[in-house]
Amino acid sequence: MRWIFLILFLTLLSFSANGQYGSFGVTDARSLGMGNTYTATTYDIYAIGKNPGLLPMRHGNEKVSFIFPNLTAQQYGIGNMLSTFDYYSTNKLRSDGIIELTKDKFKLAIENNGKIFVDGLIGFFSAAYHPGEHIGSFAFSMSDYITAYMDIPDIILEVNYGDEIKDGTFNLDDFTFKSWWIRSYAISYGRYLYKNDNSLLKNISGGITLKYMTGYAYTDVGLSANATYSTATQTLSGSYQARSVHAFSEDLSSINSFNQEDSKPRGFLRLRPAAYGYAVDLGFGAELQNGFIFGLAITDLGNLKWTGVAKTSNFDGYIDISGVIDHETIDSLAHEINLENEVSESFSTPTPTALRLGLALQFEKMFDRFPGELLVGFDYNQGLNNEPSNFTASRFSLGFEYRYKPKWPSLLGGYTYDLLKIGRGAIGLGYQTHFMDIYVSTIDIFSIVVGGDRFSGSLVIRWKILSGRKKNHDGTW
Repeated sequence: MRWIFLILFLTLLSFSANGQYGSFGVTDARSLGMGNTYTATTYDIYAIGKNPGLLPMRHGNEKVSFIFPNLTAQQYGIGNMLSTFDYYSTNKLRSDGIIELTKDKFKLAIENNGKIFVDGLIGFFSAAYHPGEHIGSFAFSMSDYITAYMDIPDIILEVNYGDEIKDGTFNLDDFTFKSWWIRSYAISYGRYLYKNDNSLLKNISGGITLKYMTGYAYTDVGLSANATYSTATQTLSGSYQARSVHAFSEDLSSINSFNQEDSKPRGFLRLRPAAYGYAVDLGFGAELQNGFIFGLAITDLGNLKWTGVAKTSNFDGYIDISGVIDHETIDSLAHEINLENEVSESFSTPTPTALRLGLALQFEKMFDRFPGELLVGFDYNQGLNNEPSNFTASRFSLGFEYRYKPKWPSLLGGYTYDLLKIGRGAIGLGYQTHFMDIYVSTIDIFSIVVGGDRFSGSLVIRWKILSGRKKNHDGTW
């Protein structure tokens, strides 16, 4: 099954890996360590992909800054799911027999409420140039975004777990599987639209980002089904119809096939795209004299046209699930899948459009003799469509960055509530010098400490050229 190969590929790629893609996607280590909070707390080159209106804002007077590397990956539930399928398929092909995929092993695979989520960012290169406030600020970035998400209906989990279920008919339309691999080339411009250091409204800034995008893989599987559960037989049964829309780079399709070719596969950066598209980001920022910063942005207004190995397939089949899922159950389900028709044709998808609102508080500007520098941010992110890494479910986050003295490291922390219907606690560390910033972080500190099935990690380094950071007379930045 091609989607299993795709998930394996995405998982390996994301962990071998500037910006934010969608309302739930990954971002740079500084923002991730603040609980994916960024709409009013980012600045300079960090603002690309999040809020280009804050691109002119700097904490120093460097003329040029660039980011390399920028690596982020997160996963939820994918490890056990893939290891279980690998265990099943490997042993099924052995000559000495089949080892049963028992209820306990299957439950382990889908113990995260039937959800798997993989998200990765590879920021190849990002750079910003600030020629002067009267001209504005310019930036460029090139990044890959990789996402796969699957959600199994609750009723299937309940049957498999042996929960008490009443007789009746159930709708299984909430099954979801989506994935894609997108590369984005972004050019950003931002400047101060108003600035007066002596007024309550210190400045207003605005910015725009134009994106050229290429796509290499896309899958969207939808399911429509009604099934009936019988307590007498403890069986969930019924018919279903499924629709799969997918597209792959021709190079990925040849890699995924079992046919051996004499020609060597193209390099990672030379893969032939399966899609082309354009998008735009718009952003604004406003700073008050007393340390309040407001941010507003709408990102990824655009679409992608998939013209590579693009197909739309319709299936039908029959569901018959008892309390224990073993290899025979899986085999029988597979045999009942019928391909009704398949059409090779191009299709279009929207880019992951999101609305972002943010508020930031600079405590050292709000209170005299405040010990150090404390930036606290609040974010509201609303996806405007359901695409990979973007969901119409709202996301809220809270984050902070604190540094006691200029030469001390920064402590990052945050909390977000997301589509997995769980709270995620973030933590990170940063260190700033006159020529570089470095941040490392995770948004899954709770899961890592207790040994859960979620993991995320991020690293970003920002280099500063032509001038150092400004210091106040008291030695602070």
